[in-house]
Amino acid sequence: MNDSNTFCIIPWIHIVESTHGNFFPCCNSRNRLPIEKGTSINDAFNSEVYNELRNDTITNKKSKYCEVCWDKEENNIRSYRHIYNNKFNELYNVGEEPNLSYFDLKFDNKCNLMCRMCNPSNSNQIWKTIDQYKNENKKLPSFLKPFQLEERHNPRYKNKKEELLNNINSIKFLKVTGGEPLLSDDFIEVIDILIKKKLAQNVILEITTNGTLFNKNILEKFSSFKRVTINISVDGIESSYDYIRYPYNWKNWVINLERLLNYVQTEKIYNKIHIRFSCVVLSYNWLCLGKLYSFLKDYCIEYKWISWFKDKLEPRIHFDFNLVPKTLVLGISSLSDEIIDIGFKRFYNNASESRQINEFKIKSNEYKNNDIQKNLKEFKEVTCDFDKYRNQSYKNLDPILGKYIDGL
Repeated sequence: MNDSNTFCIIPWIHIVESTHGNFFPCCNSRNRLPIEKGTSINDAFNSEVYNELRNDTITNKKSKYCEVCWDKEENNIRSYRHIYNNKFNELYNVGEEPNLSYFDLKFDNKCNLMCRMCNPSNSNQIWKTIDQYKNENKKLPSFLKPFQLEERHNPRYKNKKEELLNNINSIKFLKVTGGEPLLSDDFIEVIDILIKKKLAQNVILEITTNGTLFNKNILEKFSSFKRVTINISVDGIESSYDYIRYPYNWKNWVINLERLLNYVQTEKIYNKIHIRFSCVVLSYNWLCLGKLYSFLKDYCIEYKWISWFKDKLEPRIHFDFNLVPKTLVLGISSLSDEIIDIGFKRFYNNASESRQINEFKIKSNEYKNNDIQKNLKEFKEVTCDFDKYRNQSYKNLDPILGKYIDGL
């Protein structure tokens, strides 16, 4: 691809704009680019600061906007840069001019879930939780404080749908997250236009969905695209899923998953629909991640077209340590060293063949014996507050975790 040790294809084909109008090189970057809100996506892509970042990628300079990847690579973990260089190599040849062909959008923050670790940028439902805190004059959790002065409605610095339609002939790869994309009227309208103009057949579509809204109508639309990757978020299994992904439940999630799998199987469109899963690693699910891995592997055995990886049967599931920063009280840094060890051993026993086993091992050691760990007062307060507001109980989680929280 390129001889540079810092080369990344992403800035040459793509830029991200959040629901709040902030720009990032990719969805994994923690540092936003100094580009004014309201700037058109084309002007942002061709801005001076983004040209500087592109230059860094070919001159062995490690940009501060890409620290997530540098951290992974320093620990000998496959980074997003490595993944993207392989995934998008058909969209760009080294030496060509930058070409905006990969669009990554959040049309809005409309969602039907109130996941424990979420915020109003990604779910408008979280405002209900913020209101419950305010009604009791209680201090907001640290991860919700930045949103206390935000507008209640999804901020729209411009019409993203219209901007995307202005670039419709350039789209080669379209990634849509949310909110929940399948609740977005703008998203449905865009894919209908792509289908009507007979452009969909040349577009690779990727959506991140909570997996609660699959139906025949939307799945028929997907079959018009060159290829569709459906990334299904599943942050737990059984009681831990119910606890985290309120107000949905595990039983209905499984029914929806099977509806999707059976449709693809019946229509024989395995070469067009790719399915993968993602899980945000949290204190609440740490002890059951191995069980989740095993559950998904069983589906790979039944539906063998799902997730074969280099001739090896393995569920295509990504356990994400990045979406919950190390300092967030809901992360595994709030667990005891003993529970961190138990979680890793369980994962290893169930998923020793996982491509991420090394990352689990590194993270298990990294999160132990550190000062960041013990903001335990807030961890218990947040846990109990959410339990009260949602009529839930942490005692329904793994008994080891329940006993630990009892003792805090």
